[in-house]
Amino acid sequence: MTAIARARRGTVLLLLAVAACQQPKPAPITTTLGTSWDPDPYFLALVGSSLGAMHASYSTTDQILRAVAFGRLEVARAAAGRVARPDDMDAAPRWQPFYQAVRSAAAAVEAASTVPDAARATALLARACATCHEEVGAMLRFDPNPAPAGGHQVIQQMQTHRWASERLWQGLIASSNPRWLDGAEQLVAAPLAIPDANPGVAADVTALRRHAARAMDAGPQAERATIFGELLATCAGCHTRGAGGAR
Repeated sequence: MTAIARARRGTVLLLLAVAACQQPKPAPITTTLGTSWDPDPYFLALVGSSLGAMHASYSTTDQILRAVAFGRLEVARAAAGRVARPDDMDAAPRWQPFYQAVRSAAAAVEAASTVPDAARATALLARACATCHEEVGAMLRFDPNPAPAGGHQVIQQMQTHRWASERLWQGLIASSNPRWLDGAEQLVAAPLAIPDANPGVAADVTALRRHAARAMDAGPQAERATIFGELLATCAGCHTRGAGGAR
């Protein structure tokens, strides 16, 4: 096989891999309130009328995540603007710092001038959301989504990578240690062999494995957010490098 033929074959495989990573709909989510805290009546009333808006915000952050993962900076920035400037979220003074932290984190995504900067800001946005969830005792429950069977083909391997990355994201935004470790374990173990990959893509794969190994040992949530930001930036770099920017 000639060098040109190998390069073309590698490009085709990368295009297929990028397509396998994409998933049009975010994982469904429900929210319940914990029983180990004593919420004030105002907050209960607020949550009762705002759960739909909160779920919509989750859907928007999920759109940000996917846009960044595929290098679509303008799409991510537009979605972040909707989170940074909500028009239907009111709160008592006690909760304003948490809402402001979410808005500020979203504004950082909106202001990002590069995809890596947007990736890091997106991870901090997830952490800001999680901080509020932790404070109020909210428990986020995601619909079951078993890990894919895997396989030797690049598309199958990328499906496993996508699943593991989503588990990490859910673990971060919901402060769920089991989901975070589940995603990290899957990502560490997931093979990824792209024949005739260019040096940039090969370096991205190496970096991805390094981030996954760090995720396994990460403790504090802030550290996990930093790792996820670097991992997301690496995914975006690999996708855009390998497919010329997925659409």
